[in-house]
Amino acid sequence: MARVAWPACERHDMLSSAIVRKRNNPDDILHDEPMMLLQAAAKAPDLRYAAPEWLHAAPHMVVTFTDHEQPVRLVLNAGSHLPDAIERIRTFEDLWNVWGDVNQRIYLDSWQDVGGLLFPASRVDQRNGQETAHEQYLDVRFDPALASEAFPVDSAAAAKSLRSPGWDRPFPPQAQTIIPGVWLFQGAWNVSVIEQDDGLILLEAPISASYTAQALDAAARLVPGKPVKAVISTTDSWPHVAGLREAVARGIQVYQLDLNRPLLDRLIAAPHTLRPDDLARHPRPPQWHMVDQALAIPSLRNPIMLIPIRGPSTERQYMVYWPDAKLLYASDTLVLNPDNSLYNPELMHEVAKAVARAHIAPQTVYAMHQAPIPWSRAIGMVP
Repeated sequence: MARVAWPACERHDMLSSAIVRKRNNPDDILHDEPMMLLQAAAKAPDLRYAAPEWLHAAPHMVVTFTDHEQPVRLVLNAGSHLPDAIERIRTFEDLWNVWGDVNQRIYLDSWQDVGGLLFPASRVDQRNGQETAHEQYLDVRFDPALASEAFPVDSAAAAKSLRSPGWDRPFPPQAQTIIPGVWLFQGAWNVSVIEQDDGLILLEAPISASYTAQALDAAARLVPGKPVKAVISTTDSWPHVAGLREAVARGIQVYQLDLNRPLLDRLIAAPHTLRPDDLARHPRPPQWHMVDQALAIPSLRNPIMLIPIRGPSTERQYMVYWPDAKLLYASDTLVLNPDNSLYNPELMHEVAKAVARAHIAPQTVYAMHQAPIPWSRAIGMVP
């Protein structure tokens, strides 16, 4: 099989976070390459013509078929017969994993003759209508001589990656007590359990449906016989909300920030037919509780307040405050570097302003990726 080297490839991500091209199996990276798909189409027993369409102000033929159990549409230029677009419904293992069945559309352009083989030098990737990457290949060569040192691999990192369970990772087995009736399961994404008079509250539903299911089961073991009455989701960051579909499937009410509702409505409505989760198997509407201003969840045991931060970098986050214990959960704002400096001082500056506006006086603070530390220590590092 021909290999392609792209020593001068320019790649422009159109999202704020990098798109991790981790695939469902080792050779999956080839499954959306045009030549591989043309070969797959030629062999597919269900290859069919679909309705023609116009693309880039030119007529195109459309053929459909199934490749690796995924429906594929090839949009072929009526003149050149080259694929100008590839469309498929598929799942992803990167940050799009939570969206279930994703409509991926790849636009191919600038076809060039490279040693007798036609190759698209421009590629634009879209997922659910959002442009995620734009690639331009400036130097394409087939079967070049490549030195092994051009692709160094850290063997320890590679071995660790192969052992990773991905998003379906196990939940931390042990909880630590922060204050009586509040437990912290510390890991890459911290999850807390709050006991109130009439039930338990799960603070954050991150990573995946399976991870959150384990968190809900762990909460039930902590306080047997007391139901989980609510989930608190403090930000719209994708790994933080990836387990909300499990909470909705169990009929648990969710507290969310008002600005985040459009995103979370789409998340709950996203189809999951290729890999059905609990909500896909047992659909039900979400029970949202909107946090548009400081909101109290009263209780004789562990009353809490939900407080929007509303800063320029934190407009989609809110805090959780225990007034009796003077404990603050600061969402995704507090992380200490290995040298004990703040990862992002601006975020804690915005938290400090929100604390002042709310007239609260925390003594201890923790966050999604940070264990509890004294408030004076955290705020003392803000310039």
